[in-house]
Amino acid sequence: MKMSLIIGGSGSGKSEFAEALCLKEGNHRLYIATMEPFGEEGKQRVERHHQLRKGKGFETLECYTRLESIPLKGYDVILVECISNLVANELYSNLGRKNPQKDIILAIDYLLKKCNHLIVVTNNTGEEIVDYGEDMIAYQKELGLVNQLLARKADKVLEIVLGQPIEYKE
Repeated sequence: MKMSLIIGGSGSGKSEFAEALCLKEGNHRLYIATMEPFGEEGKQRVERHHQLRKGKGFETLECYTRLESIPLKGYDVILVECISNLVANELYSNLGRKNPQKDIILAIDYLLKKCNHLIVVTNNTGEEIVDYGEDMIAYQKELGLVNQLLARKADKVLEIVLGQPIEYKE
């Protein structure tokens, strides 16, 4: 069981990179999508991601919180897309538990036991110098702390910048 953490900014190419990595890891692939689609724009974004994965052999499961509650059999590879959505869902959803650091790490530990390679995608949102207000600042802080915990747990950490991987941990 190994874990790779893929981090990058919006539009960096991190999702495409993670999917390509999955394709090298065997044929029994699960894609866990954590973005809860709100409004027409959200639905279009989810549909776009479905189309991008079409024909790649992924089983797709949409799960917005409590990933450890998914009944799973063994997989060659599981891709979790994306931790930034999961943190927001855990913080602000009615189904969330308000302790994303602990809860997400427990979920990751569960998923690690269900596959040979767990690939986790997350956003890097902490480098912007914009005052979004208290809720967004709290979210960015929580996401940053979750990302740090995931990076410690991961066997490999890659940042995707302009579609190119920068390796931080092997």
